[in-house]
Amino acid sequence: MTGPLVVLGAGGYLGTAVAARAEPLNRQVRLVRRPGGSLPVARAPGAGVVDCDVADPADLRRVVEGAGAVVHLASDLAGRDGWRGVGRASHGAEVMVNLIEACRRAERPVCVVLASTVGHQGVADGALSPYEEGKREEERLLLEATAAGRVDGVVLRLPTVYGCSPAAPSRPGRGVVATMVRRALSGEPLTVWAGGTVRRSFLHVEDAAQAFVASLSAAEALSGGRWDVAPDDTLELRDALATVAAVVAEVTGRAAVPVESVTPPAHALPADLEDVAVDAGPFRERSGWRPTRSFAEGVHDAVTTLAGDRPLQEGSRR
Repeated sequence: MTGPLVVLGAGGYLGTAVAARAEPLNRQVRLVRRPGGSLPVARAPGAGVVDCDVADPADLRRVVEGAGAVVHLASDLAGRDGWRGVGRASHGAEVMVNLIEACRRAERPVCVVLASTVGHQGVADGALSPYEEGKREEERLLLEATAAGRVDGVVLRLPTVYGCSPAAPSRPGRGVVATMVRRALSGEPLTVWAGGTVRRSFLHVEDAAQAFVASLSAAEALSGGRWDVAPDDTLELRDALATVAAVVAEVTGRAAVPVESVTPPAHALPADLEDVAVDAGPFRERSGWRPTRSFAEGVHDAVTTLAGDRPLQEGSRR
């Protein structure tokens, strides 16, 4: 690949972690944030930060011009419903159409790495959240454009991303792990739906960021594919939250809060009560990527950070 690396969504939770190590292949790096958005807390030496409204085709063309590769992490997560993105499923598809069109101006196909979700691949349409439906459509658009020779698309399907990055320890994310850590620190019970026996995979944000870096080095081998990125094991939600409760108890010296089963709320979707299956073997084989943090280690760092016990240090473990 030639030309700069462009990281869309570089000011976000995952984007900040990617920005801190976005120096693969010794190429120029453009870190793109939304206008007025957060700056990447840490960034690779020489990386420049630019503002862009990715929903504006002309603005998107401006930041993508001359790029050799684009890591697409930008998502519209605005509103009360967060990642469920009620009513916003079409936003990502519109951005993808404009991104593909912007990349067509290049002399050779631009590598586009899309952050997607492992989701629930066996669940019928209409049973998923708008966020997951939108990601499916983004994947389809990117891979069809790849088959047509317009771009070199790579889809990385991520499970639940959690944890604190040394690049931005004050940004622990707003997913289920961070939410439950905060509840446990406040002494509140942790709740699971319908017994909490559904299985989920949890990927530390630092491992997720490194997967995007690895995908750029292995872009030729990954082009045109959908690739699960995940650790070795899945966990029942009740066991994952029991780990959260135990780590909070260890850090604070208080008794562990209980993990309680509750009836799923009215807004729960069928997919919420289904296991998520992942197979990261093919991605590991082609990219050489491996996860480095266990769930317990990642939770410990998140707890100590959110508790204000000590600043997160690179490589800290217990």
